[in-house]
Amino acid sequence: PYDGDTHIDENQAFLLLLDAEPDEKSVLAHAYFSAAGVKEAIGARIVKGKDRETLIEAGYAKMWRKENAAADRRILVLQPAQAFPPGAKVALWWGAGVRTAGGVASEESRKLSFKVRPAFTVLFRCDREKKGGDCLPVLPMRLEFSAPVNRSLASKIVLRGADGKSRAPVLPDDIPGDPYVSGAVFDGPFPENARFRVELPPGLVDDAGRA
Repeated sequence: PYDGDTHIDENQAFLLLLDAEPDEKSVLAHAYFSAAGVKEAIGARIVKGKDRETLIEAGYAKMWRKENAAADRRILVLQPAQAFPPGAKVALWWGAGVRTAGGVASEESRKLSFKVRPAFTVLFRCDREKKGGDCLPVLPMRLEFSAPVNRSLASKIVLRGADGKSRAPVLPDDIPGDPYVSGAVFDGPFPENARFRVELPPGLVDDAGRA
């Protein structure tokens, strides 16, 4: 993510393009994270191997169309040693004393600020004549996910009436072929003065596995 991003993941990976290959021991000693609500500093871990290659090729390399970017030892991939709290303001601190592989140490600290995305929630909405009123029976009822949900999971949500009959949702297709959706719609019309219940399937989670 870029400095200032307000929607990072709880276990966000950070790609840093340095001006020289870093000394990893000095990175672990002087680079760390802080998070609002967490008193102690959160340690950083260096992502290596196939995971590092996948992250670089999916992000940095794809954006800049750079061939074999993972071979560039100046690219460092960091993750927090523990998950950030949802909705928290966090910072990546690049402390003075981080050295290059050749032994040249940084003289100043640098802070990069971010905010973690909120906890996963499912919000119900419908059109009403007035605030707190009943849903208008001729218009759709909607569910909004605070984070993407797999289409196959979302398709199992039902709107069940008092008579036991259920309605399946209509799922958006904003990006053709995308396996994730941001919400679901139950089309009207509905019978007047009727009661309905939204039933979420067991195991409904977002793209990060959050319940």
